[in-house]
Amino acid sequence: MRCFRFGFTAIVALHLQINAVTALSLNDDPITTCTSYEIGNKNFPGRGTEIEDDGTCTVTVPENPSTANRKLESILNEDIAKLEEFFKSKMEVKLKNLPTSATYKPSPWAGSNWPVYQDGINHKWNKDQPSPAEKYATAFNLNVKAFMDNVSALNGVDSRSSRSVCTSDKECFDPDVDTVCGMRDGASSGYCIPTWHGICHAWAAAAIFEREPNCPVTFNGITFQPMDIKALVTTVYDDSNISTVFTGARYNGYNDSIDEDAGTEVWNQPVVGFKVYEQTAMTLEKAAQTFYGLPDYPWNNASKSIVYTKSRLSWINETYTDGGLVASGLNENFTVGADYDYLLELDENEEIIGGSHEPQISGLRIIKLQHLVLENLQSR
Repeated sequence: MRCFRFGFTAIVALHLQINAVTALSLNDDPITTCTSYEIGNKNFPGRGTEIEDDGTCTVTVPENPSTANRKLESILNEDIAKLEEFFKSKMEVKLKNLPTSATYKPSPWAGSNWPVYQDGINHKWNKDQPSPAEKYATAFNLNVKAFMDNVSALNGVDSRSSRSVCTSDKECFDPDVDTVCGMRDGASSGYCIPTWHGICHAWAAAAIFEREPNCPVTFNGITFQPMDIKALVTTVYDDSNISTVFTGARYNGYNDSIDEDAGTEVWNQPVVGFKVYEQTAMTLEKAAQTFYGLPDYPWNNASKSIVYTKSRLSWINETYTDGGLVASGLNENFTVGADYDYLLELDENEEIIGGSHEPQISGLRIIKLQHLVLENLQSR
């Protein structure tokens, strides 16, 4: 599951899952519902790790999740209502009035999700220098060992102490999830940790809302490189109580014909923008024959026409490359994207009343945030 964030005055996160059944409605997805949608909460559905099973999350599965028949959701469903309440405005549903491209400027900056198996911000991304955590503790006259132990216990190797103990990657082989033996610096053993575990949910938010660090900063004789500063800013976002409006799904249940990969992986990237490359109108019969090999369109009786749409979403990937990447233009090296196909169902007024999409978009999140200021991390 890959999550994206796009900055307007808020952040939008799209949870994407590729599904085996075409024409799949969001309302047909099994979902995980939790009591908290704050980004710093361990049960936050957009979190870049497995969410904790402490009884505060509920999995809801459709009555027959393997059925090939469905009626697409109305555009005025509960999730749309949530968004309209947040923005205090009705959502635009007339296709011809919708934008066909948008770009967020300045671009979100490339950074790291500070993987758990590398011990989070204890990781020496520059082998010739101390880690961001060690630099911070030294600069602020903290107990370096205690501070780094705390970092590891929160988002590093020691936070996975309940997992299998290991001394090599081969002991951690998992055919379903890339898993390695994560060890702290200088240790001879560690724990089997999936490589996707990290704080990408925090990096993606910080990369949009905070200006990119461009230059080294020296404090109390300790020089923080831009990548060190990114690590500290990202950590602040991870521990924040920023509230969100969460729509859609995070499903951690069983695999089925609707969701062949109902696994736990959640990746977060900050979105740069999107562009619509094609919008082709067609009759219901033409759509049924072209995409389903059927004589009649079986999904939504209220549909009067179909518009096939192809668009591309662009986002920023992870890197440990140091420096002001946006200002230097190097950020382009970490800008990637993917194409998405839609069948939009229109009524007699050419308003969107439903549709299907591939790959599957399983969720969307709005973060209620104006600005977050980097503070002293001593309390951590």
